[in-house]
Amino acid sequence: MYLLSFLFFVVVMNENYCESTFDGFLCWGQTKAGERAYLPCPFNTKAFAFKDCLPNGTWFRHPLSNLSWTNYTQCFTDQQPETVMSVFTSGYAVSIITLIISMIIFNSFRQLDCARVSIHKNLFLTYILNGIVWIIEYKAIVTEGQVLLENPIWCQAVHVMTQYTTCSNYFWMFCEGLFMNTVIVQTFSTTCYLRNICYIIGWVVPLLPTTIYTVLRALYGDNKKCWTGSSDLQWIIQGPITVSLLVSLALGANILRILISKLRDGNTDHYQQTSRGVRATLILIPLLGLHYFIMPLRPEEGQETEYIYNIISAILISFQGFFVSVLFCFLNEEVIAVIRRKIEQMQLEHGHLDTRRPSNALTLVESTSFSTRGRSSSAPGSPKQNGIETEAMLQSIS
Repeated sequence: MYLLSFLFFVVVMNENYCESTFDGFLCWGQTKAGERAYLPCPFNTKAFAFKDCLPNGTWFRHPLSNLSWTNYTQCFTDQQPETVMSVFTSGYAVSIITLIISMIIFNSFRQLDCARVSIHKNLFLTYILNGIVWIIEYKAIVTEGQVLLENPIWCQAVHVMTQYTTCSNYFWMFCEGLFMNTVIVQTFSTTCYLRNICYIIGWVVPLLPTTIYTVLRALYGDNKKCWTGSSDLQWIIQGPITVSLLVSLALGANILRILISKLRDGNTDHYQQTSRGVRATLILIPLLGLHYFIMPLRPEEGQETEYIYNIISAILISFQGFFVSVLFCFLNEEVIAVIRRKIEQMQLEHGHLDTRRPSNALTLVESTSFSTRGRSSSAPGSPKQNGIETEAMLQSIS
């Protein structure tokens, strides 16, 4: 009996085992050589991660990093989260493309060089930067388990850039409301000075909460997984964003009040007042980011409506840049008129425009002369130019 027990002990001791280890997400127990260990995913308990124990009693190492590696690929195969993230990625990509085209249009025509369009361009730039950084963070970091495990400094830097561009984006939404409200209420205000104030608010002020967040996160926060884990320190960024949204809501309400008041003074009928008021509201919502006020109305986890909520949120957030570029560039009457004049001018220069047709010739002459008069007789920031800015803004949202 003792001999059998001794022989069994010797056999067991001679077998190879991979030692217990912690990979940053899961704790893997002792595993027999040549076998594969499975554990539920830390962020998706319906799927499983696995770790291979090689015949020599060591854990499998990734051929590129030569570090012990756990396969978390199945943790990202749940269809619903994958669909939501695909919407985010597609939305940001479409927004980036349309915003870049809008920026090219704005920078190609001198007639569009004004304070109002300058504010638009800076807002568009924050959408572009935020979309690019978000895609990089998701594609190169969040879905790469090995990067999260290694936690290199560059992935933490990408996370910080995401926080800054997000904060800057919200602050430029606030600047849109501030500029529009100030110019409409105070027609004779200096738009150049106001534009410089917006530069400080939109680009410099977000550096303060981002810097504080970065320092505190590095010193006291959870520094693992490229800082992608949730942290109470996020309120250093989210707090100023929430305040800017609340102020933007008040500014948007005041702009609508002024617009409706002007419509009533213009003796327009009730139907026109209502339709133009609704149109202005629908335009101001994406411009000022007011749709974010529905985000706290999130269903409880596990409810059927949670997936619908996630899809709608993904569309509203990622396609916001697309909606704004369409409303304030591609469908803007001023932009359309400038492009039409350019096309007619090119046709006239190449002899493809029939100048004998009174409508075409008159349109080209009137448009060119109107543009020349508008730019030569009013300097930027002058009362007359500010009056033009006010009328243009009211027309763009009504």
